[in-house]
Amino acid sequence: MCTKLNLDEKVAKYNSDNIFFVSDLHFNHTKLCNGYDVHFDRTRKYATIEEMNADIIKQWNDIVSENDIVIFLGDMFMGTPGSKLLENYRHYVSQLKFKRMYFLRGNHDYDIFKKLNKFPTWEDERVLRFPVDYITATYKGKNYFIQHYAIDKDPMFGIVDGLNKCINEGMNFDYIIHGHTHSDIKLSEIKDVDNYKIQNNVCWDAWYRPVNINELAATRE
Repeated sequence: MCTKLNLDEKVAKYNSDNIFFVSDLHFNHTKLCNGYDVHFDRTRKYATIEEMNADIIKQWNDIVSENDIVIFLGDMFMGTPGSKLLENYRHYVSQLKFKRMYFLRGNHDYDIFKKLNKFPTWEDERVLRFPVDYITATYKGKNYFIQHYAIDKDPMFGIVDGLNKCINEGMNFDYIIHGHTHSDIKLSEIKDVDNYKIQNNVCWDAWYRPVNINELAATRE
């Protein structure tokens, strides 16, 4: 059963002003920080991990307020020792502005999800975690399909399955949203579904900030 969010209800419940999407912060990730081009299509070119981490927090807080909703599409950390995960989670999430965060699991979030399940007192009460591969949402009469992985970009994960399942059940989506790619390409085509569609990449490396829901590009039939 797919996890569904009625964002109209959430905005009313939390009296929130904005909805943002973002993924792949990758706090503490050395290889993404400073120049391992063979590992990623695009690296961030910071001099130090500390500089990168601080800039992520600054850019986030420059655009997101304490009265906003954030849908986070996964990969909070990379390269953080397991013994430091809970401490790091509390340290960094506590510095980010938002009223409510919906945290969809990415491929690097399994360990932190397990630890938070075991030690829930470390959780930030503003965060609701979803240990699932995809979710759907509705907002102002539009339908959203949301998952960590880009559709048709990484076949080893079978990442088109959730979208096709929803389509086969009669759902149609106005917006398809993903992270994971670490590229600067904000929009790409999806050619292996029934209708011609585009998907929005909200990975940090595409925008270097959270993306407002009004900035997303809709499906093209």
